[in-house]
Amino acid sequence: MENNSQIELNSKAKPSVCFPFVNVQAIITVHMYYVLFNYFSAINTTLF
Repeated sequence: MENNSQIELNSKAKPSVCFPFVNVQAIITVHMYYVLFNYFSAINTTLF
């Protein structure tokens, strides 16, 4: 019973606390993929 209420509290508290962090993480990930994609396409244009 105690454990259950603890989990419920955690799931309620998480979205407000973790949302900005998750958002930043997603932005960084997308940015990294974008940079890598541009990097590889630049290599492709110079090589071929």
